[in-house]
Amino acid sequence: MTQAVSSNLSQIPCLNIYEPNRSGRDQGSPFFDTKTKTVLVASAILGTAGLVLLAFAPPIGAACIATGLLGISLVCLFKIVEGIHGLWTLSSLGSELEKLEKLPAAKQLASDITISPAIERELEEIIPKIDRKESDDRIASIQRTGNTAVFTLKSSPDLQFKLPCGESGFERFSEECKLARHYENMVYAKMICDSEKYDALVVPSIRPIHLSGSASGRYLLVEQKVERSESSASNLEQATRQMVRFLVKTGGNCDNVNPIPFTPIQGNKLSMQNIYHLTGDSHPNLSTREYGEVDFVIGRNHSLLASLDREDLIDIALDELKKLRPQNLTIAEGRRHPERAVQHRLQEIQEAKERRMAEIHPRG
Repeated sequence: MTQAVSSNLSQIPCLNIYEPNRSGRDQGSPFFDTKTKTVLVASAILGTAGLVLLAFAPPIGAACIATGLLGISLVCLFKIVEGIHGLWTLSSLGSELEKLEKLPAAKQLASDITISPAIERELEEIIPKIDRKESDDRIASIQRTGNTAVFTLKSSPDLQFKLPCGESGFERFSEECKLARHYENMVYAKMICDSEKYDALVVPSIRPIHLSGSASGRYLLVEQKVERSESSASNLEQATRQMVRFLVKTGGNCDNVNPIPFTPIQGNKLSMQNIYHLTGDSHPNLSTREYGEVDFVIGRNHSLLASLDREDLIDIALDELKKLRPQNLTIAEGRRHPERAVQHRLQEIQEAKERRMAEIHPRG
């Protein structure tokens, strides 16, 4: 596995924990609530019309009533199937997470996180309140993003908890799948950093936990909080170069629209945060894959360049990209005319720098 990562990451299949919605929007249940309401309203109207028509046109009235009852029955059937599907997929998610946790990289990431019985009991008591959006004095901070609640406890200030929420069980399961993909990506990032000896890049400690008490069936992600080090931020050349190598090696298909997240920490290192792209679709096609690799470094929004706000680090990142991908092979004449491919890449990099510097220092 390690050797494969070193040679060509694009040939490695996903770990297949779960393939969540890539658009960043909630898919909801297979049978959406709005459609359910529409069918129920239509069925009620048909049934009411049927009762009225029974006195004037009994066959038509009976047909309307039968159609209304059929609509209600179909809704009930869909909801029963949805519930069975949710239970089955939830069980499948748990078994796949257990497989992932057995990987050496996952064990290393989990080694620094200990969840005591006292913390677990505290979580069991607090989670129902979080679901109801109630306050609790034991919560130090909480932030809601979509259907995920990110919170810290006063009793465990060095840990951050990510709790999937949602109005329905399926919405909650959808969030659990997104967090599972995040965990999968962090484990994968750890494998790559170890394999490639990216010693200036750090993957924060992380592990999933499954509660079995009053909040039975709930999955959470527990992450070690990362403290930003301003002193280390002044000397990040090696970390920036390794981040470029990491992104070039792992770049591919991803719908992320945010800058590549990282935090300077002690030792002149960068701590990687919410990584989601590693287990996306692989791209054996050279030009398609190269576009993804380069785009993760100099793309307008979802890139390393969009995260950097210092010209010296921008120059370092672009210099490393020139070394790794000196030619733009995505252009039509790239293979036939290497000199044009080089010129095109240099122009592409220069334009990216000018655009980013204009964003950092906009003209008044």
